[in-house]
Amino acid sequence: MGGRKKRQRQAVGKKSPALDRISKVWVPRTGGPGRFVLQSGLGVGGMCEVCSAIDLRRMECGDPRPVVAVKRLLPSLVDNRKAQLALAREFFILRHLTHPGVVRVFDLHREHWGICFSMELLEGASAYSILGEHPSGMGKSGIVAGRKIFDILDYLHAHGVTHGDVKPANIVLEQDGRLVLLDFNVTQFSARPGLASSAMSRGLEKSLHVPAYSRLHSSPQMLCGAAPSPSCDVFSASCTVYELLSGEHPFKMLPADEAATRKLEPVRPACLPGRQWKWLRRGLSFESRDRPSPRQLLAAFGERSWFKSVS
Repeated sequence: MGGRKKRQRQAVGKKSPALDRISKVWVPRTGGPGRFVLQSGLGVGGMCEVCSAIDLRRMECGDPRPVVAVKRLLPSLVDNRKAQLALAREFFILRHLTHPGVVRVFDLHREHWGICFSMELLEGASAYSILGEHPSGMGKSGIVAGRKIFDILDYLHAHGVTHGDVKPANIVLEQDGRLVLLDFNVTQFSARPGLASSAMSRGLEKSLHVPAYSRLHSSPQMLCGAAPSPSCDVFSASCTVYELLSGEHPFKMLPADEAATRKLEPVRPACLPGRQWKWLRRGLSFESRDRPSPRQLLAAFGERSWFKSVS
């Protein structure tokens, strides 16, 4: 597949009054027992890391499955106010989203090593690691995975939420066929009455402007400084689905702005029928106005199929 560049992330942004009050409470403390016993690391980004952990409160109450996932700030950022706000904001957004393709969160906590939030422990592998094991892609199973990705985006956008960083590393494929989207720390939303985004908007900034997205999967608009938009999500998702289908990046591992300058044209994956390729190719358009909606892509890729295996 070629090399993949490591993305460094930085936590910057505006203060939100509600989050500012919260961050004064959840400051890192040292010493003393905590609720979680951290086990193995599951993933590391530029701002946070995710670990499996034993929840001692669940164990005390006799829960037969006391192991959860915990997302916490990197040691170098535990005292960074903006990073604290970004992590808390991600939890506040996720708790309002209920969809099988969105990771479930439990609660926000303070441990002696800083603030964190607990969430379900997923049993599967990231699309990034699957592509490493299958350099030629997932073939037709990638069509099923693509259908699920577009279904998730259709749900998010219908609720006024833009993910902002769809890429293989932020997607987990579980053994039962469930596909889950992770990492909502650059998410933006527009408040709409009666939807999840309306509840999110109470005291939260629509964005903390954390530039933590993947250059290889970002739209030309985002690479030029524009805020994430639903159309940008479609571009990132289309790049990701293309990789799942073929094992290759649609623009030869070049960021979209450079690919647009060189006028590169992606080649149809051999496993993808012409009608579906027509819609996926539109999703890879450099111009945002030419991209279809997730619902149109979902229709092109077929009906929802949450319980079909993608193995």
